[in-house]
Amino acid sequence: MIVVFDGYPDSRERDNRASIEVIYSRKISADEKIRKIIQGYSDQKNIIVVSDDKEIQFSVRPYGVRVMGVEEFINKKEKSRYREDNSLKPELTHTLMHQINQELRQIWLKE
Repeated sequence: MIVVFDGYPDSRERDNRASIEVIYSRKISADEKIRKIIQGYSDQKNIIVVSDDKEIQFSVRPYGVRVMGVEEFINKKEKSRYREDNSLKPELTHTLMHQINQELRQIWLKE
Protein backbone atom coordinates (compact mmCIF):
# COMPACT_ATOMS: atom_id res chain seq x y z
CA MET A 1 0.00 0.00 0.00
CA ILE A 2 1.27 3.44 -0.89
CA VAL A 3 0.02 6.65 0.77
CA VAL A 4 0.83 9.95 -0.95
CA PHE A 5 0.83 13.30 0.89
CA ASP A 6 1.37 16.81 -0.43
CA GLY A 7 4.53 18.60 0.64
CA TYR A 8 7.57 17.51 2.58
CA PRO A 9 7.89 15.00 5.44
CA ASP A 10 8.38 16.17 9.00
CA SER A 11 11.96 15.11 9.74
CA ARG A 12 10.94 13.99 13.24
CA GLU A 13 8.23 11.63 11.95
CA ARG A 14 9.00 8.03 11.08
CA ASP A 15 6.51 5.42 9.91
CA ASN A 16 7.71 1.94 10.83
CA ARG A 17 4.90 -0.04 9.23
CA ALA A 18 6.47 -2.18 6.55
CA SER A 19 3.19 -2.76 4.71
CA ILE A 20 2.65 0.97 4.08
CA GLU A 21 4.96 3.08 1.95
CA VAL A 22 4.55 6.79 2.69
CA ILE A 23 5.50 9.17 -0.11
CA TYR A 24 5.58 12.97 0.03
CA SER A 25 5.06 14.78 -3.25
CA ARG A 26 7.58 17.53 -2.39
CA LYS A 27 7.60 20.19 -5.15
CA ILE A 28 4.66 18.77 -7.15
CA SER A 29 1.09 18.13 -6.04
CA ALA A 30 0.08 14.79 -4.53
CA ASP A 31 -2.32 14.38 -7.49
CA GLU A 32 0.57 14.68 -9.96
CA LYS A 33 2.68 12.28 -7.89
CA ILE A 34 -0.17 9.73 -7.90
CA ARG A 35 -0.45 10.00 -11.71
CA LYS A 36 3.33 9.48 -12.06
CA ILE A 37 3.20 6.42 -9.79
CA ILE A 38 0.34 4.96 -11.83
CA GLN A 39 2.20 5.56 -15.09
CA GLY A 40 5.18 3.63 -13.70
CA TYR A 41 3.19 0.42 -13.23
CA SER A 42 2.65 -2.00 -16.10
CA ASP A 43 -0.46 -3.63 -14.59
CA GLN A 44 -2.54 -0.56 -13.79
CA LYS A 45 -5.77 -2.55 -13.48
CA ASN A 46 -4.55 -3.83 -10.09
CA ILE A 47 -4.26 -0.31 -8.66
CA ILE A 48 -6.94 1.22 -6.44
CA VAL A 49 -6.87 4.97 -5.89
CA VAL A 50 -8.70 5.93 -2.69
CA SER A 51 -9.71 9.58 -2.59
CA ASP A 52 -12.81 11.72 -2.21
CA ASP A 53 -11.19 14.34 -4.47
CA LYS A 54 -13.24 14.32 -7.69
CA GLU A 55 -10.40 15.86 -9.71
CA ILE A 56 -7.96 13.04 -8.94
CA GLN A 57 -10.69 10.43 -9.44
CA PHE A 58 -11.46 11.86 -12.88
CA SER A 59 -7.82 12.21 -13.91
CA VAL A 60 -6.75 8.63 -13.05
CA ARG A 61 -9.71 6.75 -14.53
CA PRO A 62 -8.29 6.82 -18.10
CA TYR A 63 -5.38 4.67 -16.85
CA GLY A 64 -7.81 1.85 -16.04
CA VAL A 65 -7.28 2.01 -12.28
CA ARG A 66 -10.11 1.39 -9.85
CA VAL A 67 -11.31 4.45 -7.93
CA MET A 68 -12.97 4.37 -4.50
CA GLY A 69 -14.11 6.99 -2.06
CA VAL A 70 -12.65 6.88 1.44
CA GLU A 71 -15.86 5.68 3.10
CA GLU A 72 -16.36 2.92 0.53
CA PHE A 73 -12.76 1.75 1.07
CA ILE A 74 -13.14 1.69 4.86
CA ASN A 75 -16.46 -0.16 4.68
CA LYS A 76 -15.00 -2.80 2.31
CA LYS A 77 -12.03 -3.32 4.65
CA GLU A 78 -14.34 -3.79 7.64
CA LYS A 79 -16.60 -6.19 5.74
CA SER A 80 -13.67 -8.26 4.44
CA ARG A 81 -12.13 -8.41 7.92
CA TYR A 82 -15.46 -9.62 9.34
CA ARG A 83 -15.76 -12.20 6.55
CA GLU A 84 -12.21 -13.44 7.19
CA ASP A 85 -12.90 -13.85 10.90
CA ASN A 86 -16.08 -15.82 10.25
CA SER A 87 -14.47 -18.00 7.61
CA LEU A 88 -11.99 -19.30 10.18
CA LYS A 89 -14.77 -20.62 12.42
CA PRO A 90 -15.59 -24.27 11.67
CA GLU A 91 -19.20 -25.28 11.25
CA LEU A 92 -20.52 -27.53 14.02
CA THR A 93 -23.48 -29.66 13.04
CA HIS A 94 -26.14 -30.61 15.55
CA THR A 95 -25.15 -34.28 15.26
CA LEU A 96 -21.50 -33.55 15.95
CA MET A 97 -22.42 -31.31 18.87
CA HIS A 98 -24.57 -34.14 20.33
CA GLN A 99 -21.70 -36.64 19.96
CA ILE A 100 -19.25 -34.28 21.68
CA ASN A 101 -21.67 -33.68 24.53
CA GLN A 102 -22.12 -37.43 25.02
CA GLU A 103 -18.36 -38.00 25.07
CA LEU A 104 -17.91 -35.23 27.62
CA ARG A 105 -20.67 -36.71 29.80
CA GLN A 106 -18.91 -40.07 29.71
CA ILE A 107 -15.56 -38.52 30.62
CA TRP A 108 -16.71 -36.03 33.27
CA LEU A 109 -19.88 -37.53 34.65
CA LYS A 110 -18.86 -41.13 34.07
CA GLU A 111 -22.26 -42.02 32.62
